[in-house]
Amino acid sequence: MARHQPATARDGGALRHPVRSPARGGYRYRGEQRRQAADQQRAEFSRLLTDKQGAIRFRSSRIRALGATLNQLVAQALRDGTPVADLAWITHRSALAVRRTGRAFDDLQPTGLAAADHLRAISQLLQELTAVEDSKAAVEMARLHLLAEASRQQILDEFQLAALTGLRPEQIKKMTRGAAAQPRRNFADHRATGNGLAG
Repeated sequence: MARHQPATARDGGALRHPVRSPARGGYRYRGEQRRQAADQQRAEFSRLLTDKQGAIRFRSSRIRALGATLNQLVAQALRDGTPVADLAWITHRSALAVRRTGRAFDDLQPTGLAAADHLRAISQLLQELTAVEDSKAAVEMARLHLLAEASRQQILDEFQLAALTGLRPEQIKKMTRGAAAQPRRNFADHRATGNGLAG
């Protein structure tokens, strides 16, 4: 009597197995992947914007401190007899503004420094102040690119962006109108501009 062949017969030495149907829930799995990717993207934008906001606050604080020091240097230079015209020229202020600065520090005592020494110190401080101001402007521009991309791709809404940046939703709409988004391949540059004074 012939034996019944098994469901998986040998053919030329190769064992043939029945083809299995795809596992159920494939669409649900892909949907979950998309949600996870969206969550990661929101987290990345949130982290980058938080870093940018911290960098802007740091630079703003530094600018205020340097500005206060500059005013004191100008007042001290006046007290030591440095001509108003020279101080107005080097600081790009009016003579009236220079005199007003001097009156704000009327308790300063003479130091005996020459006018050239005062002007040199003021010039060096102005260079540092300009560098920090330029650095802040660069970070603000990088933040603008991030805001534009997040808004255009609807990764974060205006209220979430406002919470991350301290800006008002209407400000964000106005700022990002027509602004270019930063290419994703440059996100490493975003991280680089979040620390230190450069960038």
